[in-house]
Amino acid sequence: MKFIQPAKISASEPVTVRKRYEINFLSFDIPLGTINRENSYRDKKEVRINGVTLPVGITVYTETVYNEKEINLSDEQKNLLGFLRFTDMCIDEFRNLEVEKHEIKSDNNGGFFGEFFCLEDIGEEHPMQIEQTETADP
Repeated sequence: MKFIQPAKISASEPVTVRKRYEINFLSFDIPLGTINRENSYRDKKEVRINGVTLPVGITVYTETVYNEKEINLSDEQKNLLGFLRFTDMCIDEFRNLEVEKHEIKSDNNGGFFGEFFCLEDIGEEHPMQIEQTETADP
């Protein structure tokens, strides 16, 4: 198994946070402006008086807008990130196997490869019935 980590990665950083409000009255929801419901975190607040919830409330939609950008990695960062991603791939690949021996090497260019010696239980258990027979004496 081999994995090579690229020298650049794309990341997103939060640029702005938008809050939008919606008034809830009985079974009606009245938005105060345009609301992007799919990409927003919703926090619904209810009005309570003396432990009684009234049919009035407000919902706050918080949407974070992200800006995509590329990050150049140093050799040390590239090797560390490559190693972490390689081990993550190995954990996923060998999840159900018993690894007897492994060796992970780097090619010093962000690439990692490994040799894994695994045991896999490929047998299937079946109950056996053994009948005892009497042997005839001559």
